[in-house]
Amino acid sequence: MVDSRATQDLDFAPRGLRALGSRSLSFFPQVRGTLTKGSIRGLCAKFLRILASALNMNKENIITQWSRAVDSGSFLTAKHDPAGLAIGWATFRTVLSAEASTSLDSYIKSGHYGIHVFEDRNFPSSSGFFEIVPSGSYPFSVAGSGVQSGSVTPSGSYDRLVVAHSKKYGWHVYAEDSARISASMGSGRLNLKYDL
Repeated sequence: MVDSRATQDLDFAPRGLRALGSRSLSFFPQVRGTLTKGSIRGLCAKFLRILASALNMNKENIITQWSRAVDSGSFLTAKHDPAGLAIGWATFRTVLSAEASTSLDSYIKSGHYGIHVFEDRNFPSSSGFFEIVPSGSYPFSVAGSGVQSGSVTPSGSYDRLVVAHSKKYGWHVYAEDSARISASMGSGRLNLKYDL
């Protein structure tokens, strides 16, 4: 229920919200109960923070965030680190090649690559799926390999580095195959949002 006093004076709200009045509040499905001027201000502030965050998604900002993860040691998790290959995992995983792992720090910080930013339909609340696209060639011949569940033996070769963000690990990198990325786009799982 919208308090009519709150919708009478929406001068502080964005033009679209002001124009739609109380009907526009329906696009905030998590809102329950009476909305007041203060709660509408809070919603507008939240919306502006989300918008500001989206506008900050540029290549320099992303490289800065990834570089911090590299410096903190969290960018290459144990699951994808070739040093942890002797440990079997319950699920399929990819492991970076030793060559990719040792050059990862300088390569990520160099910015000598493009970035395809995808929305992953399987993880709609994530910040995205970031494919690192080499400008010219990688400083390594193979990005990584796949490892079957329970196995410690890598098989096949993967030609891309991919970066994702999760609540548990933050920004982290793993190897992927460009053909699988293309297939995921074709199936509709991945949607290219933009290039950086």
